Amino acid sequence: ASKDEIINEKVPAFVGAAINASKDLTLKTYPHTKHGFFNDTRRAVYNRRAAGESWDLTRWFLERTLGKL
Repeated sequence: ASKDEIINEKVPAFVGAAINASKDLTLKTYPHTKHGFFNDTRRAVYNRRAAGESWDLTRWFLERTLGKL
């Protein structure tokens, strides 16, 4: 979420650690979204389009990575 102050301040360190450890990383930020944008029970933050896109990306990542096992 682009407006997630708690998580976003930690992203650079997380990305750096993943790269340094040669981990597979997919990162996407959804514009104009707040923490919890996937939670459809919280009308104030729910974003249907971002939730759908993020679910598709999550499924793609899991299928791609779990398929390697």
